[in-house]
Amino acid sequence: MADKIIGEFVSLDDITGGDIYFGLAESYQIRYLAQEIKRFKEIYPGLRYHISSGDTEQVTEKLDKGILDFAVLAEEPDTMKYNFLCFPDADVWGLVLPNDCPLAKKTC
Repeated sequence: MADKIIGEFVSLDDITGGDIYFGLAESYQIRYLAQEIKRFKEIYPGLRYHISSGDTEQVTEKLDKGILDFAVLAEEPDTMKYNFLCFPDADVWGLVLPNDCPLAKKTC
């Protein structure tokens, strides 16, 4: 069993192709993922990337069912359930209103 596990880790350096499935919640931060996919394409040209979008609930449901390999969320994940990495920036939300709307007079 130990030899099999060691063999699996050694073979990670010999990736020749395959499919990776991402689920993305709508976020400006996916630009970081796009940069990494570009780098991976240079190192592993045989990998194919499948990307679907949805809200956090839809994406995590697919992740839980094994349909996705990775998820990018716009909100903090359940730390008891998932291992995660944080993107270096945060999404900034705004509101577009007519000038005569009372909310348009507010600064934040």
